[in-house]
Amino acid sequence: MPDQPTLEDRAAIYDLACAYARAADDRDYPAFGRIMTDDAVLAVHHGDPSKVDATHTMRGLEQIQRAMTRLERYSRTMHVVANQQIEVRGDEARGETYCVAHHLYDKDGVTYDHALYIRYRDRFSRPAGRWLFRERRLWVGFTSDRPLDATGDPLR
Repeated sequence: MPDQPTLEDRAAIYDLACAYARAADDRDYPAFGRIMTDDAVLAVHHGDPSKVDATHTMRGLEQIQRAMTRLERYSRTMHVVANQQIEVRGDEARGETYCVAHHLYDKDGVTYDHALYIRYRDRFSRPAGRWLFRERRLWVGFTSDRPLDATGDPLR
């Protein structure tokens, strides 16, 4: 039976999801080494991970960091972390985190927003008292691709 997660557990694990988003958006590849176990797994699924195989699976920090460099094909990204549910059992935890990930690119002089609507199925470990990702299964639920006013002018 799962333990009742403490507020500290909830905050630390939510902060971990935010740190992952920031590392991706900042293209800070070494940061993944600070938030994941050395043998972490990152897998991408186009559908429910319990029903469909991963299209890509990276094992270990080196593969994950190399895979994250694929974000460089976009001019900017913004990962927005939303609701999260977690279940704690001692120094192990499982959870699901929702995210909308925006990926901006230019085509024929127009900036587009390729948005992915993601549910991460996560497994966490707490070695030495600090929560880390042990496994992230990225479930792409659906996507959108639309032209965007990327001027940054909120009054436009």
